Amino acid sequence: MLIIKKIHTHLLIIFVAIVLALLLQAGVFIRINEMIEHNIPLEWEQWWSSIVYFVFTIFLIYSTAIFNISLRTIFSSVARFGKLDVVLVFVANVALLFGFSGIYTHLDQALFGRSTPIYWMALKFVFSFLIAVLIAHVLVLIDKIRTAEIDKARLTEEKAKAELASLREQISPHFLFNTLSSLSSVIRQDDKDKSLEFVDNMSQVYRYILESNEKNLVTVKQELEFLRAYSFLLDKRFGEKFKLKINLPTEWNESKIPPMALQLLVENAIQHNAVSESNPLMVEVFAEDDKIVVRNSIRRDAAHGVSTMGEAGNGFGIGLANLRRRYLLLADQDIIIENEPDVFVVKLPLIKKVKL
Repeated sequence: MLIIKKIHTHLLIIFVAIVLALLLQAGVFIRINEMIEHNIPLEWEQWWSSIVYFVFTIFLIYSTAIFNISLRTIFSSVARFGKLDVVLVFVANVALLFGFSGIYTHLDQALFGRSTPIYWMALKFVFSFLIAVLIAHVLVLIDKIRTAEIDKARLTEEKAKAELASLREQISPHFLFNTLSSLSSVIRQDDKDKSLEFVDNMSQVYRYILESNEKNLVTVKQELEFLRAYSFLLDKRFGEKFKLKINLPTEWNESKIPPMALQLLVENAIQHNAVSESNPLMVEVFAEDDKIVVRNSIRRDAAHGVSTMGEAGNGFGIGLANLRRRYLLLADQDIIIENEPDVFVVKLPLIKKVKL
């Protein structure tokens, strides 16, 4: 990429140098063309003198621009000398101008026998020289601006990645606490087989968590397999008090969503609703347009007559806030939350284009 960038810079300078040289010599070339059209004899010296001057002007502009770009690069990579930087650049450019003037003076004398003072030739080249210096400084300024933008974008991306990693790390401890609570409930039932089966499924669930911990996205198929394993743990804990219904098209299997997104929403439904055999909690996972919809019935607490889903709907809770932030960081998309009187709905967009 750096080599390509340098090639582009050199080609741009050469192109500008050719255009400027043509503009500076436009009058000469027009006169030569008029002489040819009117059959006026054209001395070879006049013809070749114009070509030599044209080629040398291109060389001067190109070399001066490259020299100044290199000079600014050197000054930016070593300790600064304050205002002395400007003085050194000025002295170096004056020396370069007189150097080019001396070269052309000797070349003009050798080819055409003309003797021109170096200072007069320097005045002749000064406009082209100043244009070349300006080109160099503009290119250096553009490069600095582009580098600053790239550094800013990289810093923003690294910050987003760090925040995303922090959000992923919040999930595992929260999930572990709830799962261990479920295991404690099964153990109290004094059923050894159920406890062993629960631990076995719990290990499968945690294997998925460990494998997806470093991933920003997983496939819908992977997430559904994990959700079904998690549902087994819930069945052992709640029995007929909790029901999960999944209906997603198989064409979505390879689509991407954040890991543990569906599990988080199921867990959120359980956490904020009362569950009982007479009034089981129903959670449905289905497709709507290009979104996965997770909808749960709101089961009010018998003691208080209310559900805590209202709190989650207004403040979105830690889990929902976590999920919303991950969607914004990963794909600049937002989840849709609908808190209705009898149902709580969250819609998750399928992620097609990732920012990070």
